[in-house]
Amino acid sequence: MIKPSAHIGFAVPSRSGHFITSLALARALISRGHRVTYIGTNDFADPITAAGAALIRSSSYGRVFTDPYERGGQVGAFGAATAEANFELGNDLDRLTEHFRADPLDVLCVNFISHLGYGLAETLSIPRVGLYPTFAVDDQLFAPVYGSFEPEPGERADRAAAWRRAGISPPEIMWIVPPADRLNLVSIPRSFQIGSERLDDTFQFIGPSLAGHTETDTWQPPGTDRPNVYISLGTVFNDNAQFFRRCLRELGDRDLSVAMSIGSTVDITKLGPIPSNFDVRPRFPQIAVLRGSDVFVSHVGTGSMMEAILTGVPIIGFPQNHEQSLYAAKLTELGLGRYPRDTECSLSELVAQTLESTQYRTNLGELRRQLEADDGIARGAGSVEALIAHTSLARRGG
Repeated sequence: MIKPSAHIGFAVPSRSGHFITSLALARALISRGHRVTYIGTNDFADPITAAGAALIRSSSYGRVFTDPYERGGQVGAFGAATAEANFELGNDLDRLTEHFRADPLDVLCVNFISHLGYGLAETLSIPRVGLYPTFAVDDQLFAPVYGSFEPEPGERADRAAAWRRAGISPPEIMWIVPPADRLNLVSIPRSFQIGSERLDDTFQFIGPSLAGHTETDTWQPPGTDRPNVYISLGTVFNDNAQFFRRCLRELGDRDLSVAMSIGSTVDITKLGPIPSNFDVRPRFPQIAVLRGSDVFVSHVGTGSMMEAILTGVPIIGFPQNHEQSLYAAKLTELGLGRYPRDTECSLSELVAQTLESTQYRTNLGELRRQLEADDGIARGAGSVEALIAHTSLARRGG
């Protein structure tokens, strides 16, 4: 452990999948005696405080991800994230720079879409740790992971103006922050990474963890002998009433108990009659439901997929964007579930086939044991400490 304790910052967007993976690392660093300060909105103030960290508020743009389908899924999501980044830079960079000059950070852990965190690390001239809750990407891997698309001219102009006002050169890729020079922590197993051969040893694959989850809600299966199926398209790309109607139609009144999360956008009254074997809600306590499920029908978002792995639940993948389709393909490659893109099977047939297979659970169990033995979160915390120690030694001229 570094003595005296270090002051470690986290600049992470207030989005569940991004925040949860960072909190596991933050908790590990706090347990080692370090002080952690988050930069973000109030969305996750309670779990931040409960973990023993402090929160310095950033401005809330309030529109990011509200309607990602307006411009075609991933493009809309990144475009909204860029607008929020410009907004935060203009509202927060000077204030946060002044704050952390008075209360210095030893290192800033920056999520790969946090332009505010990138700008703050550059302004303060402090070491930066790159955080990737999903695939690690650089200028060459961005298009293979997220698809090829260009920002609109207005977005480019707005971004250039925001960075010019901040007095900092923007990253080369409009949508993302570039990898850190010395340490990047990736919260998926290396076996899932696209193009891993081009990533150097500054990238460490620390894998997923449930330690960042703060859900206290409980959930119990209905108590029947029927298999339990959980359906969710996550929290962002879930405006898909047609898919949910298909689930009701093809799994309704079967010998299954189905919990289906439809998010806050889809109107449950527009889905039609709800079969008696369905429990439909805007959201469920996902970890609790997964622990009691036999099959997970999922969009294969990073967080949901990793949570299914850690709870040992086979996945049937229905990806909603390009990134998720890559994960769905990995499911079949690694024998962890199914990606029914080339099948005419009904959903009930897919569920039955998944339930019959013992190989999925065997493979899931083996991967989970590997992740537990690796203890990636502890390894990542040690790497952050090593970076701080090396930087301190260099500053002293050692």
